[in-house]
Amino acid sequence: MNAPTTCGKCHRPLSDPKSIERGYGPDCWASIQGESRKDASRPATEAAKSDYDWHIAPGGRLPVIVIEDLDRGGMSVTNNADAVFAAVLEDAGVKPEDVEVIYRDSEGNYDGLFLLDGKVKIYALQRFGRITDEAEAIKGIKWADAKA
Repeated sequence: MNAPTTCGKCHRPLSDPKSIERGYGPDCWASIQGESRKDASRPATEAAKSDYDWHIAPGGRLPVIVIEDLDRGGMSVTNNADAVFAAVLEDAGVKPEDVEVIYRDSEGNYDGLFLLDGKVKIYALQRFGRITDEAEAIKGIKWADAKA
């Protein structure tokens, strides 16, 4: 029998081998285990100042880490991008060159994130307008790659 490729709780796609093996993404697994993922994976760090969630989605040439600002009154992910980016990559166990990263801000708009000279840079995923749909944001990575 094949391992499930979607989370058994929220039905989002699974791409991380450990999550596929468990049948649950990291957040759903933590909730099933009765623990907060934030408490379990982000001890007193700079990233803990922001309220966010993340998951891995399938992308074009690379998997895509999707970071979502939960806007619960903490520091915005935009203003804490370096710490959040580093914490998410550490939690995911990946290097920046092995994934694409997109970010949904507190207003629901998606942008891309990348590392340049040790600092996180934010870039638009399309030439005009805003993207508010995750699938469209992932497609927007191709536009951004093409313009580079």
